[in-house]
Amino acid sequence: MRKFLPNTMRKFLRLITVPLLLLGLVASAQTRTIKGQVVSATDGKAVAGATISVNGQKVSAIASEDGTFTVNASGNVSLTVKSVGFANQTVSVAGTQNTIKVSLTEESSQLNGCWNTKFNQSFFN
Repeated sequence: MRKFLPNTMRKFLRLITVPLLLLGLVASAQTRTIKGQVVSATDGKAVAGATISVNGQKVSAIASEDGTFTVNASGNVSLTVKSVGFANQTVSVAGTQNTIKVSLTEESSQLNGCWNTKFNQSFFN
């Protein structure tokens, strides 16, 4: 290879290669896997189908039947957990924390009234 490349070209390749390799290592080191489980706060049972999204990033996951999930995120993040029948919850995850357990509280909502509509039967005949 020494015969084919002049000295300036070899120096240039060394200058380019080392920073690119280091940049790749730094970028891959920032992304981590966060594993967790979503459970009900009242009875401790798994909440299947809960949506877990990483705030500020386009990353989300859905909890499996046993309530477990896995998301890939970078740095200190906060996760928003949503599920039908439960109040939304936002949880902060520190940079060194890789596993979490989220307890969702049940959301009670009642109808304020009942609407009853009667149609004229001759209209439909």
